[in-house]
Amino acid sequence: MKVVWTEKAEQEYAARHPGKRNQRKAGTQVIYDGKPVAVSMSDSAVFRAYKARGWVRVLREKKHEYIGELSPRPNNCFSEEAKEERWKLLQVLFGSETDYSLGEIADQMGLACTDSIHYFVRKYGPEMVSKFGKLPYKKRLGATYERFMEKPPKEKPKVDSRILKQNERWKIIIKDIRKKKSVEQITQDIGVRYESSLSQFIRDHGERLCKDIGALPWNPVMPSYMRRFMEGTA
Repeated sequence: MKVVWTEKAEQEYAARHPGKRNQRKAGTQVIYDGKPVAVSMSDSAVFRAYKARGWVRVLREKKHEYIGELSPRPNNCFSEEAKEERWKLLQVLFGSETDYSLGEIADQMGLACTDSIHYFVRKYGPEMVSKFGKLPYKKRLGATYERFMEKPPKEKPKVDSRILKQNERWKIIIKDIRKKKSVEQITQDIGVRYESSLSQFIRDHGERLCKDIGALPWNPVMPSYMRRFMEGTA
């Protein structure tokens, strides 16, 4: 495997250095400090930094050099270093903000097809998880991968837009009572025309809003339909 520049790296270099010879031609090997950059998320800070910017990818040079096809030769096995390196690269790609498909991940790793990833995860997953942790969660990859992935993040419950509007009105009422505004002013501030609408709103939703947002500030001059939901009345 070797690390080569991407088209993005070539374009960004050209944009920053107009008129200069482009030293980051897409597809050419990446040289740093006179040496080829190693494919290593754990040991190569240069590789990690360039990878994060989308400047480099891993090029598969010869098919027989790659282990992890569906039917590998019996004597074809990974070294401990190679297993660690591949697993950590999978962790980075699975967790990337770019939602790579499995095919794109295989391409980034320099593999001929997704079967190579499937074989590697199936064979070495238990060992890699125990040593280096699980792969970040990725949707729709099937049971083979789910065994070795983190649990999916909990989805935030969807809040009805009507609930949000009720919450906002309640906050306005709390604020207005603290400012000692009149009932007429409060009615206008929450966007209704009549006090009867304000009264109905508080009667219908006051109990829930007290629990979710908080009680209304105590003010003895406010109407009884408000006072029942004020602080110190529970």
